[in-house]
Amino acid sequence: MAVICTGLSPLLNLCASSIITKGTTIYYLLYHNGYDETKYLSYDPFANYLANEIAGFFGYKLVIVGPLNWYCPPREKRLFDPIRFDPPQLPLDEHNIITSNALFFLYDQLRGKRIDIFPEGASCFGNQFVSFDSTLIQCFDHFRETAKHIRSLITGSPFVLDKYWILPDISGQIRLRSKYIISNISVLPENILFPNIRSLALHIASIIPDLNFKHLPSPFFHPLIEPLSFEQYSSWFSDLSILIKDTPIFIKTRPRDIRPLPDYFNSPNFILMPRKYGQLPAELVIFQTSMRYLGYYSSIMLAFKRSDIFLVAPPDNIIARDYSHIYKGLSNAINIRSSSELDPLHLTCRHLSP
Repeated sequence: MAVICTGLSPLLNLCASSIITKGTTIYYLLYHNGYDETKYLSYDPFANYLANEIAGFFGYKLVIVGPLNWYCPPREKRLFDPIRFDPPQLPLDEHNIITSNALFFLYDQLRGKRIDIFPEGASCFGNQFVSFDSTLIQCFDHFRETAKHIRSLITGSPFVLDKYWILPDISGQIRLRSKYIISNISVLPENILFPNIRSLALHIASIIPDLNFKHLPSPFFHPLIEPLSFEQYSSWFSDLSILIKDTPIFIKTRPRDIRPLPDYFNSPNFILMPRKYGQLPAELVIFQTSMRYLGYYSSIMLAFKRSDIFLVAPPDNIIARDYSHIYKGLSNAINIRSSSELDPLHLTCRHLSP
């Protein structure tokens, strides 16, 4: 069985889930965006070091493939300037495990193969999943037809989908309704995934002093919202002061968000992830100490207990609407709609019920 992955977060979840046999070789694809090399810098030295550290910690062998070129212009320019990339040369087997974000680069090689799709992130919660209560996800039978259509679009010829994995939440409340379970859809075991990630987080803290956050006094964790301007951020956090009080906020930027941070974030109220470590998966920070989540939708919410999540809509209706649409499946999966309201400043802040 060949195992193919791209991206540090999928690699972390894949290795920590223990669904593949120890000693297995993982082919790790590195791509750089030939249209804009400031984005998707998966080939930087720290990312490569961390990929090897993740795989080695859990007992897997890593083979780095690339960096390969991926020319990806903005969507509005693709009609006359299409996406193109260097296809990886990999020893695929009849049965393969592939992270969902790597499928695009492998379509010519997947015809007639059997594959297990491993999630990249919250995109695993598509519109085919609808939550009806706080602990269960219902899977509709039409997922088979949806998957067949997706296969046809990606490969031009159907591959056999053996397994479709879904990310769990840390409380183990994401489940499939028994009467709707489809045999090739499974939730990853949270009782294995998250303890393993915690072990790696403490290991990283012990070997990289700059990434040792064990001493932090229960801060909020906030993933910086890339489209939101820093002027909006300043007023937003000022309005949230009644909720935040004196609690520090750990700020993590996305790797492709290269904006210089304003002096506003240099105050003692903020703890900044060093930019050179921007590709570190957020789980390797939050599991070092006790943190609460403060922000809007993000895949990292799955790593927090619901009682530790403060869901706050950004002060921009367009951005809030876009994020609500992108993460609709995640919202359904953790049943945010049933959460209790905490709105001291009419900020659309929801403190999720456990």
